[in-house]
Amino acid sequence: MRRALVLAVGLWVLSGASAASAHALLRDSTPKDGTILDSAPSEVVIDFTEPPDLGLSEITILDGDGEDVGAGEIEELSGEGNRVRVTLPDVGDGVYTVSWRVLSRVDGHVTAGSFSFGVGVEPSALPAPGADPGGVLTQRPTPLSVAGRWAFYWGLALLFGGAIAGLAVFRKPVPATTRLSLIAWAAALVGLVGMFLAERSSVGVSIGALLSSERGTILIARTTVVVVAGLAVLYLLVRPSRAALVVLAVASAAAMAVHAYAGHAGAAESWRWLKVGVQWVHIGAVGVWIGGLVWLLAGTWGRNSREKGRAVGRFSFIAGIALGAVAVTGAIRAFNEIGFSPGRLFDTGYGLSVVGKVVLAVGLIAVGAYNRYRLVPALKSGKARLGTLRRTAGSEIALAAGIFGVTGIMAGLAPPTQYGAAAAEQAGVTATGSDFAETTRIELTATPGTAGPNTFQVRVEDFDSGDPLDARQVTLRFSIPERSDIGTSELPLRLEDEVWVGQGTNLSVGGTWEVAVLVEQTADSIQIPVELET
Repeated sequence: MRRALVLAVGLWVLSGASAASAHALLRDSTPKDGTILDSAPSEVVIDFTEPPDLGLSEITILDGDGEDVGAGEIEELSGEGNRVRVTLPDVGDGVYTVSWRVLSRVDGHVTAGSFSFGVGVEPSALPAPGADPGGVLTQRPTPLSVAGRWAFYWGLALLFGGAIAGLAVFRKPVPATTRLSLIAWAAALVGLVGMFLAERSSVGVSIGALLSSERGTILIARTTVVVVAGLAVLYLLVRPSRAALVVLAVASAAAMAVHAYAGHAGAAESWRWLKVGVQWVHIGAVGVWIGGLVWLLAGTWGRNSREKGRAVGRFSFIAGIALGAVAVTGAIRAFNEIGFSPGRLFDTGYGLSVVGKVVLAVGLIAVGAYNRYRLVPALKSGKARLGTLRRTAGSEIALAAGIFGVTGIMAGLAPPTQYGAAAAEQAGVTATGSDFAETTRIELTATPGTAGPNTFQVRVEDFDSGDPLDARQVTLRFSIPERSDIGTSELPLRLEDEVWVGQGTNLSVGGTWEVAVLVEQTADSIQIPVELET
């Protein structure tokens, strides 16, 4: 039972990314994609899922001929970092395209997309809104960014895990482990440089321009804490002591905190500090478990001794606590990034990366469970030697290296919940219904499903088989009971590829609309009532 629990916990470990990042995706806009206005707006407001760096972002508005209309500079709405606006000059009737390319102030990822709206034009003149919000284009993680994150994760894990192992496992600095701290800091520094160069390349600006931006402030803060951690390593090398280990633990924990804030958790619009704290604990617990394991192997190298056996036992206890912390925080992070929809694991790159991490986790937790419940007791009783532990622990470290690599890839992909939040505004609303005799079923979809112009699609199917049914005409009749001042209206649809479609502004206000779908067939006609909530 206990081993099964450990394996289940391991699955949660891999569900939560060690340093998951997101993207600044388009969540909403005013005007919305596909809106037709009677008069030109004075400004365009865009709501992103993360705050953009205004100095390194662009929003361009083009007219029907592809010419820039000369919109104003990007401005942040007061107190709302995710919402920005650009002012519009006086423009005439026509179709306008809003093209945006933004850099997330939080994680440094670049996204781009576009949407359109019309002024005084017919609905047919406007491109139909896409199912994917704004046709968002996101950059794939580059090999340099993945390699940089891999080295950075290892460096932080070894620094923090090593300091905790020195304090709680060996209870003093061990020469082999103090030298390892220098290697760990070098890995963190090299990884940081790689991440910075990859980010500068994706943004396409000079180093000076990047560092002087809002995003540059976060990059400078991250560099500062890594330098401080380097000074702590130097202190440990010059004067090995428990005090030096405490300084190293604090400095590396601070570096982890800044890294957590620079990720997706730092972009949260609610409970930000709680989410950053959860992410911080998650990263730190991984460091204690994986980084401490490397220090354990370095510190117990050589001949067997009773003290080394006791050190292994102490680490096994601490690693169990760390694993529990990783499990709890990983579960929370998994919910934030993926939600409870299993389909998101297989239809997104981020989800597939999580599946890859889970596969690696099964092996990692299996080896760890064997070490904890079989090998450690055997070492205490003298029935096993440290050489066996080194071989199995080496397998753990190899699997952990793969996990850090997959995490580096995940950090460059947008979590499914980010796409879900962005798509929710423009995915449309759907209603289904059938006639009283249950011979005919219809499915009505209104896109974008908001008050104003919409594109309507109706599928008419046989109730039992689901096959398309022939009809001479399909008409929609709209009414909204809570608004007695708004009368009924009708919209005839046309048949296109077995789907009846039409465009109109019949959903003129927000609320719950009653829509009667009138299906005229050769012999008779039926009316199917449904409800649409804009």
